Amino acid sequence: MLDEFWSGGLQIGLLVELTNLLTTLRREWNLLSHGSAVLPSHGRQQNLSLVLQTLLEQGPQSRAALSRATGLTRVTVSELVAELLKTFTLTDNDAEATGERAIELLLELLHQALGACTEQVLGIGIGTPGIITDQGIVKTAEKFGWKDLDLRSRVQQDTRIPTHVLNVADCAILAEHTFGQGSEHMMLLRLGRGVGCGVITHNTLVRGSGFAAGELGHVRHDAADRTPCACGNFGCLEARASVPAIRQAIAEGQSAAQAGAQAAQALASAIALLISVLDIRNVVFTGTPEVV
Repeated sequence: MLDEFWSGGLQIGLLVELTNLLTTLRREWNLLSHGSAVLPSHGRQQNLSLVLQTLLEQGPQSRAALSRATGLTRVTVSELVAELLKTFTLTDNDAEATGERAIELLLELLHQALGACTEQVLGIGIGTPGIITDQGIVKTAEKFGWKDLDLRSRVQQDTRIPTHVLNVADCAILAEHTFGQGSEHMMLLRLGRGVGCGVITHNTLVRGSGFAAGELGHVRHDAADRTPCACGNFGCLEARASVPAIRQAIAEGQSAAQAGAQAAQALASAIALLISVLDIRNVVFTGTPEVV
């Protein structure tokens, strides 16, 4: 899921180490190119040298940018980067990528996965936070800074594979309904960086007229609560019951038990209201291990 996927740009870790390694690779390649038989492994050394030279001259690069700069395929660049990371020459950053950078990292991840596939890929499914239309357009996803982004078209144009985009909580409840302990009427709460909710009634996923059904995280659970939320409002459920909110409460001096109890109380109030309104008895919790 997109709110948890690994992301990483590349930056030079130790310039001296990088330069020394690059010099060694060049020396080995020069020796090989003057009389020795050139083996596949030698070509790999040349590609490693090319990647390192690009980083040394141009500075931090994403894998996609390295692919464009070197002319190597994305799969090859990803393999070379994985090898270089083991030497402690390179380090990863951009753990909280947003905007265009987040899209670029998503495409890199997809190409890595596609490169590892041994069978024909018939389709791509993406679960992301935010409000997603039936056409795969992200109307808004605050965590990534996306607004009116045609994510499905971007991915399909890049991969040439049919793609479907859905809210991450909706993906989770469809999976539970299809492959788990699903029922005709059910609700799923997903706790992580945010608080998401998926609802199924009469075996049908509820999307809402504006595709915002289940956006439970930004419902105000207490009108008197002035805890600020990332959305700009105050007292949202996400500001109390998400993993970052619980961690923040602990950092401010609350015990883990106190922070957990506070989050549980806020969740219980919201769930009780939904159960009463929707007449649903089957509630599933999912999310990170520290809270579920």
